[in-house]
Amino acid sequence: MRAGSPTPQLVIDMEKQTTEVETAASLLRVPSLADVVVVAPTDPEMLGYRLDFEREGSFEQLKSATGGAGRQSGEQQGMVLPRAKSPGYVLLSDILGLRDGGLFGMLEYCLVADGADAGVVAQCGRDSFRHRNAISLFGDLLPSLSTAKGVSAKLNPIHPCSISESTTNDLSRDAKVWREKSVSETLRILCAAAVREEAFISATASSVRLVPMLSFRSKGSTIQASQLQLAKLRDKLSVFQRGQMVPTVTRFIGYSATSDAEDGLLPASALALAAYMCTDYSLDQSMRLLCGPRDTSGYLFTEMVARRLYLSAQRQATSKGHVDVVKLVMSLLRTPVISDKLLGVSPGKTAPGMSRPPETTGCLDVLLNLLENDAFVTDADTSGLASECYEIVSTLVTRTARDKASYMLMERRLESRHFWGRNLERLLLGGRSKPSLLNMFGGGAKSERWQRAVMSSVSWFCRALAQHLGFTVFSRDAVLSPSIDDQTKQILSALFSNHNLCKMFEALPLPAKVPDFPQDLLAYGSVIGECMVPMKGAIAATTGYQMVDVNKLCDTLRSSNSANSSIDKAREWAFEWNMAMEQNNTSFAASHSMVVLLHVGLSSMQSRLGGFQPLQQTQGQLFDLLHLLCDVVTTMNDATSGSQFDSAVNNVALAALLLVDSLCASNMDTTYKALLPSSAMALTQASNHVIHSAEDSNMEAGLILASAVSILLQIDDEMDVSNGFRRVLSKLCVPLARQSCYHEPEARAGPSPGAMLARGALTGLLDFMPPDNDCFPKASANALVTRLGAMDDNIFNLLVKVSRYPNFSQLLLDCNVLKAMKRASRSFQEISSQRMQNHSISSNVSPETTIPSFLQGHLSLLNALLLDANLKPSVTDELCTQTMDLLTENQGVLERLWSQFPNHGFTWMEAVLCLELMASQHGNNHTFGTMARCSHSLVPADFAEMVARVALDLLNHPLPKRFLPVLPSALRGINPDGTLPSEKCWWDAVESADAADGAIILPDPSFTSVLFSRAPTNSHTWSDDKYEAAIAGAKVLERSLAFLVAQCRKSGVVRLEASALSSGICAYTNTTRLVHDRMRELEKLQKGSSALLSGISMDWEVDANRQRMLELELAYLKEVAPVFIRCCERVLTVAHILAGKAGDEDPPYFRNLQKSMTIALDHTKLETLGVGPCKGSFTMAVSKSLRKQLKS
Repeated sequence: MRAGSPTPQLVIDMEKQTTEVETAASLLRVPSLADVVVVAPTDPEMLGYRLDFEREGSFEQLKSATGGAGRQSGEQQGMVLPRAKSPGYVLLSDILGLRDGGLFGMLEYCLVADGADAGVVAQCGRDSFRHRNAISLFGDLLPSLSTAKGVSAKLNPIHPCSISESTTNDLSRDAKVWREKSVSETLRILCAAAVREEAFISATASSVRLVPMLSFRSKGSTIQASQLQLAKLRDKLSVFQRGQMVPTVTRFIGYSATSDAEDGLLPASALALAAYMCTDYSLDQSMRLLCGPRDTSGYLFTEMVARRLYLSAQRQATSKGHVDVVKLVMSLLRTPVISDKLLGVSPGKTAPGMSRPPETTGCLDVLLNLLENDAFVTDADTSGLASECYEIVSTLVTRTARDKASYMLMERRLESRHFWGRNLERLLLGGRSKPSLLNMFGGGAKSERWQRAVMSSVSWFCRALAQHLGFTVFSRDAVLSPSIDDQTKQILSALFSNHNLCKMFEALPLPAKVPDFPQDLLAYGSVIGECMVPMKGAIAATTGYQMVDVNKLCDTLRSSNSANSSIDKAREWAFEWNMAMEQNNTSFAASHSMVVLLHVGLSSMQSRLGGFQPLQQTQGQLFDLLHLLCDVVTTMNDATSGSQFDSAVNNVALAALLLVDSLCASNMDTTYKALLPSSAMALTQASNHVIHSAEDSNMEAGLILASAVSILLQIDDEMDVSNGFRRVLSKLCVPLARQSCYHEPEARAGPSPGAMLARGALTGLLDFMPPDNDCFPKASANALVTRLGAMDDNIFNLLVKVSRYPNFSQLLLDCNVLKAMKRASRSFQEISSQRMQNHSISSNVSPETTIPSFLQGHLSLLNALLLDANLKPSVTDELCTQTMDLLTENQGVLERLWSQFPNHGFTWMEAVLCLELMASQHGNNHTFGTMARCSHSLVPADFAEMVARVALDLLNHPLPKRFLPVLPSALRGINPDGTLPSEKCWWDAVESADAADGAIILPDPSFTSVLFSRAPTNSHTWSDDKYEAAIAGAKVLERSLAFLVAQCRKSGVVRLEASALSSGICAYTNTTRLVHDRMRELEKLQKGSSALLSGISMDWEVDANRQRMLELELAYLKEVAPVFIRCCERVLTVAHILAGKAGDEDPPYFRNLQKSMTIALDHTKLETLGVGPCKGSFTMAVSKSLRKQLKS
């Protein structure tokens, strides 16, 4: 009987505490212990089970009921007699109490009696037990006639001495059912206690002192209070019978019950109790607890879970108890920590041989065995479970790919089952006698639920197959057996043959149009939002999809007294919404997985690793696939009507882009180049269709296709673009220009992803439009310039491309493009000043200054405007003046740019080009390179000196100091001004930086002999990225010298240090000659010259890796040699101009220059030897002229 009721707050507190127990961090992550095994009573009179637990408050009620004084007796004088305890209180006290309770002992005995799980069949199935059980239960049954005649009724009572075999079998089955029922109810009781223990312990801690347990020693004796001491159920179970109680519970997970009802509830209760036991324990601790101290690797738990999965799947996952136990097992296999243990892919720990059937030795084996059965995958009742099996295998492949040992262990098991080939044929490609499941999709013979399950299986298999191909082809850690390698080749050959890819994408399910919300229900919009819940399923496949909780929606509308008609409309709309979401999710998941598989497959075919089929042989099929993808995009777009749920359309458009990119990277012969115009037209028409049918913010698929068009047009420079195609292309450029200006509404927000796609596509398409074509709307120019002032660092490529059109440079100037640049620069300066001010408040160390990301774009656009020959001379002069004002305003940024050299090298080169254009163009007639008509340069002297410092450093160090030839003795030592030569150079920053990932180690550039240091060793510090740095430095030097030539012609003498200039000429000349010598020797070595092979090991000569090193070195030398020659020519030109002007303007500087340059010319012998393979005719002419100039 219950006495009194707790306060409402206590009920709320206990509900919160129970929830905390249910959601505690359990390693096994069973969803909810109470939902699994605890069933709430449906009788209204029994709903008071929540009120089982009471604490303070009853004492005051009892005191008021007795007039302020309670009854006293014996030793308990002064103590109020306690109220009667509730049944829940008594039961939990018995189960959780430290004193031996009768109930807890009975529960323990019920689980372990007669050998626990093994004893049910062993005891109840024996003949003696059958007869004893039949006699005890059915003693009033008549014996058979034959046996009754032989029994003396006077001596023995009548009893059934023998019962037919069929009867005893039925009775034995009944006995097993009752035994299983008792075990199941025992586990449920323990689970119910586990759910309530936290709330009970916390609620009882204070009330026990006021309401103690009573103990009656004998009749008529005084009442004694028994101290109640509680313990957690986990602690009590773990110490019973030396830790064998919990392993007994574990064994019941894999028990096969006689009754269908108990076959679901009994293992679910055991699994839920095991999950409770593992709460807050590590993996190793949990396995020792669940499997016993002797089984430290968790083999018992793994075997029982695998057995449960197999048994439940064999019953087609139709447990008729309270819970479908398969869902619990599948949730375990989705848990990262425990799933590797259950699936048996933990490295170094393989399951030993067990006495069980092969299909129950591990969960991965069970999954693979289930998937080998075609009926299991295709049957409507089990196709959903089959898709979950594919999901777990796919997730496992993706997760184990991060660990080489685990992946190879799993890959061998998949290979032994022929998993990839069998499922590729069954799901995607089909066989000779029957079609694939993908081709069966949408036939209408099955339900929509079956179709979604099939597409889910296809999606997860494609993901897994893509991961498998990516690892086996590209991973450096993949050490594959020949069979796996052959299997990979067969998979790629099957995918890219017989138009199989076309069949796959053609079978994609169409997305559904989302139903519009009824107009008369717009007032309930907020209610709809509250009833939205995330779609159930794997996060990777369901993120972003919302479902409507129909029951909650209807209940909410009823509570607001809405009309029945409104509720019916809302219910109908919700069902349509949920169906559309499920269809869209199915289409998205399938298209996404196929795109991933296509991407990996194309990359694998291009890699040429392992002798795969060349991509050129499949180009015809790829063009057919491209046309099909255009049709699929158009059809899907019409199905969704441009709604926001168009992810599947975007995926198919992305597949077309990946396909075009692969075609661009392959060597295409003339036959397939003839297909380019039609393919470009199909892509352009599909892009136009999608963009013009969608809203401005929902045209991503069309923008992706437009990017594919711009890439496809670059494959063949000689492609004949018809006027009809140009008209279609011009129609596409207009919305692209409008979309390029779109940005997020927040202040200083960057461009939207759609704007980024539109800019990239439009930048490529403008190359194929004639200058007189009005494909770019002039109204968009002002919007683009506005984005320029908002520090948008992605707009410049498009503006540079637009500026080549007639009158567009003038249009940009009319839109105040220079003022927009100034706004961006000042905004950056304000942000930098604020950052430095905030940093100075918190620290005394100055923050690292940065270069604005938009600086290179500003300079590129300025250079494009300065190079426009269509501008009037007066406009160009004004442009030069404003550009110089802009650079002067950012002089601090340019100085930081130089201090961080060689970082931001391309930005520095754009800055020098801008200075060169201003020095040469200002006051000219816009013929580049002509003599200036004005007598001064617009560029100030401090800018010229800054460029000169960079040029001299680059000139004296074409390579690191340790690799440079020796200079003449007269140019070594101290400088003419008495200072020591600088010990630092720009190479210090390059060599101090960490090597880039994947850098190729090459021989050090020692040019003394081709036989010296030919093969790279561990002591070599040179690599391909060092060659890239040398080439970049030479190009920056070339641009800097070009500026100095223009500046010297305009402004007279630029004081370049004479000794540094001369030593630089020697360093560059000698290095250039040695580069050409090395090139000639490597070319001879490639041709197999026997004179160069003396002393070289033939093993080394035939080694493929070292041969590739030589080929790569030769390629870099061929790239750097022409730049070095041009730099030698430019530096001699600078010296010639300086010598000509310094003789009259600065005689002391001329004498230093005369002395140093004479030494350099004598050392290099440029007048007779020149530089380069053609003896440098231009170099020899300039050197001779310079010699004469120095002697004059």
